[in-house]
This record gives sequence, C-alpha cells and structure tokens, in this order.
Amino acid sequence: MAENVHDAVVNYIAKTRFPFPGQKTWAPDYRTLTNVPARKHGIQISGGEHFPDIVILDGTGRVREIGEVEMNVSNIAPSTLKATSETADADTPTRFGTSSSMSPSARRRRHRRCSKRME
Repeated sequence: MAENVHDAVVNYIAKTRFPFPGQKTWAPDYRTLTNVPARKHGIQISGGEHFPDIVILDGTGRVREIGEVEMNVSNIAPSTLKATSETADADTPTRFGTSSSMSPSARRRRHRRCSKRME
C-alpha cells in the first residue's frame, strides 16, 4: 500500500472514531494526535521509541488510548502491539487502552469497514 493511503486512513479514523459520533464517555480534555505524516508523540517500548498512528492524551499529557492502523497485519510485531497496549491506560469504560486488544479477525473486519468508507 502506498504510504499516503495509510496516512489518509489514519487521519480518517482519528477524526471519526476518536471520539465516536455521539460518544458520551469522551472526556472534554482528551486530545487526539496522529503521528502521520509528522511524528508528534512517541512512547517508549523495549526496542526504543515507537510512534503509534493515533495517540489520545488527557489534559495532563497521560496516554489514554492508542490506535494502530495496519494495512497488512503482518507488518507489525506482536511485541510492539503488546507494548502499546500496556502503555495506554485500562481505566476507560471499555477497560481497553487500544484497538490492538481486538482479535485479528475483528481488526480485519474494522479495517475492511474503514477501507470501504475511504473509497
């Protein structure tokens, strides 16, 4: 996939899913950042600094949620997904800090839905 398609998908998801339309549990001080095309907020993982596609910060700068958009699921190492999941907090209403907590089949379904909307 061309890098610009990935970036377009990241930006679309960030704008339309963080928060979801009508979401009532979204704190007013949450800020959605994307690390494409420019890197804005990295996290430390065992392999060094990683820049997730989408990072949600609260008013204190604490990472609340992380989103990764993979055009090919095999491109990202499971250890990176695990590290991003552990970096995001789990005290959100869903008790999950990132979409990486979804099963691979759920990620593929979500990816297909988002890809179709981008067409």
